[in-house]
Amino acid sequence: MPVRMLCSGADISKTMLIDIYNEIGNEARQVMLQSEEGIRNEVDSKLAQGMAMELAASMYGHQMATYMAEFLPLPERTDSVVQRIRNAVISQQNLTEAQVDEAYKVFEKDHEVQLVLTTMYQHKLDEQTLPESLILDKYIELTAELGRIAVNSVDQLNTNITSKVTNYMTDNQRAELDNARQAVPTIAVFTAQYQALNEGGVTYKDKLLADLMFAVWPRAQQANAQLQQRIQDAQMKHVTVTP
Repeated sequence: MPVRMLCSGADISKTMLIDIYNEIGNEARQVMLQSEEGIRNEVDSKLAQGMAMELAASMYGHQMATYMAEFLPLPERTDSVVQRIRNAVISQQNLTEAQVDEAYKVFEKDHEVQLVLTTMYQHKLDEQTLPESLILDKYIELTAELGRIAVNSVDQLNTNITSKVTNYMTDNQRAELDNARQAVPTIAVFTAQYQALNEGGVTYKDKLLADLMFAVWPRAQQANAQLQQRIQDAQMKHVTVTP
């Protein structure tokens, strides 16, 4: 993208602001896909060498949960991967974050700007074609299998955490276990994803595309709602006050 002359936030047009957000999203998606591929290749190699599927899936789940947390633009985290991407893209435009933030305040209620912000990290439908074999019925079956594996993972992870609880834990130890328990659902989802996609012959990119393609289908919406509810119910069984 061409370098623009330095300007104030008020001088940044809505089109320019949207271009910046789209560029941040494009770069972030590529980084996420490349990182997932690297993690998956490493785990696939372990699986090919004889590692048990459950262990390989757990390895993938932990690594993906840890890495994807770097993409959360949390206010208290100024050094996340997504923040570095944002900084780089804005810098390439010869602008500052303050100028972009100021421009956002001008257009923050604009529907088009908000739509871009809510979809900028999503897979794009024009980047890949969904395989003919991945029909709605298979997607729903895959979602059900994700739920089954995720619930098992939630139970196993929480059981492991609970086994570390003692009566004489320090505040730091208690906080560490609480943080670990909070991370369980995310780890479980990625763990289930690796195993279910591997066994179902579905690629990671195809799953991302299918999520978008079937998002408006009531059956798919119901299947995903049931998936989330199953994980939530499984987690709640283990959420207790640490002694």
